[in-house]
Parts: sequence; C-alpha cells; structure tokens
Amino acid sequence: MAKFRLVHGDCVPVLAGLPRQRVAIISDPPYGINLQTDYKANKRGKLAQSNDFAPIVGDDKPFDPSHMLGFETVVLFGANNFASKLPDTTGWIVWDKRDGMTSNDQSDCEIAWTNRNRAARLFRHRWNGMIKDSEKTQRRLHPAQKPVALFRWVITLLEIPSDVLIVDPYMGSGACGVAAGELGYDFLGCEIVEQYFKVASKRVTAAFAQQGMFNQSAPNNRLHWTVGESPDLPSFSTLEGFTAPEADTTPPASQ
Repeated sequence: MAKFRLVHGDCVPVLAGLPRQRVAIISDPPYGINLQTDYKANKRGKLAQSNDFAPIVGDDKPFDPSHMLGFETVVLFGANNFASKLPDTTGWIVWDKRDGMTSNDQSDCEIAWTNRNRAARLFRHRWNGMIKDSEKTQRRLHPAQKPVALFRWVITLLEIPSDVLIVDPYMGSGACGVAAGELGYDFLGCEIVEQYFKVASKRVTAAFAQQGMFNQSAPNNRLHWTVGESPDLPSFSTLEGFTAPEADTTPPASQ
C-alpha cells in the first residue's frame, strides 16, 4: 500500500537524508520574486472574492535550488525565475493557464524545469480566478496554488515508476501529494508555514484515505520538528521505519 509522510518544518535537512535514486522531486518552490500575498487588501478580486494569504517563506530573496538537484527525477515550477542556477535542459514543461483566453496582468503560462533531456511539453488547463477547468467549487487555499490535474499529468508524462518516492519539499496546498495519492505513489511532503501545512495535511490525508491506501490511525503520518533539527529519515522509498522527534496525530483544523 502507498504511504505518505507530511513534515511541518524546513525541507533542507529532510532532503539531505534521502537517497538520490528512486526519488522524484516535483515541486513549486519560492520563486524569489517577493510575491505580495495580501490579495484582498490590494483589491485583486474583481469578478470574485479574493483573500489575503500568509507570505511564502523564502520568496523575499533570490532562490537557490541546489538542495533539490541530483535526485533521479527533478521537476521545478517557476524555474524561469532562477534558470541561471540550473543546468541546461531540453525537457521544459509549459502549463498554459489561459488556453485561448485574453491575457491579463498575470502570466499566461507557468514553466517548469526538469532534469529530463527530452522534448518540451505543453499542458493546457484553464486556471484563472473562478474560471477553471477543474476544482471549480473549491476556494483558493494558497497564493500560488496549482491544480491537482497538473501534477497528475506531470507524473504520468514522465512515466515515473510505481516504486519511486514522490517528494514535494515546498508542499503549499498539497496538490502534488493529492495527485501522488490518487495515482498510488508513496509521498513525502514538507511545508514550513503552519497555515499551509494544515491545509495540505487535510487534503493529502483525504486523498490517501479515499484510495484506501493507509491506516488512518497510524501515528506518524504528520510530523513536526523544530527548524534546524535533523530528523531520522528513511533510506528507501517505502518509508518503513520513518521516525521523528515528535509526532502529532491531531486532525488539522477545518479551513
């Protein structure tokens, strides 16, 4: 059965403890663009209500992706913002968020770097405020939230073997974890902001529960440790024996 672990803390010591092989990093990290997440205060919502969000930790300075490189598979969204710090590749992924709609003050597309030297690929999926091709009745939970459908498509596109551990070091709303659960992969996710960790925990837990892939009474699905600590980490993708200094099995609060 597929397993998952969700870490509330810094991803750097977590990644340092993982093997380089049989691990796929698929993430939407900070871009280093100092995104202003107080959408409601800035009156961004015109056709639909907008909300203020907690700041994205690390987005206020240039982003260094070096701690995520070297794994068997790496996919990093927003990499056009830090492309000078990445190796050359041909395997770029483009997500067309407009799909024929008129441009506005936001990007028409989002771009992901991969360490796969293969043909560049395009995914068309509208995601513009309340005009969305999926999750139409669900409200926005993160300022840089992406659709679960996008991560499902990426995992399928790259033909990631079923025994590979999918890791999202910057989990945000948990969309990558939801996709991993729906597709039957083991998943490890990290999120340093408590508000977003609770959101992701609720969504990922529900996705794995729906697939019947884990024991909801298992003690260590959601882990917490102080930033800077070095937790004990698995040496293989099944996550058996994964322990941490402190475990929290309290269900996340409703959002």
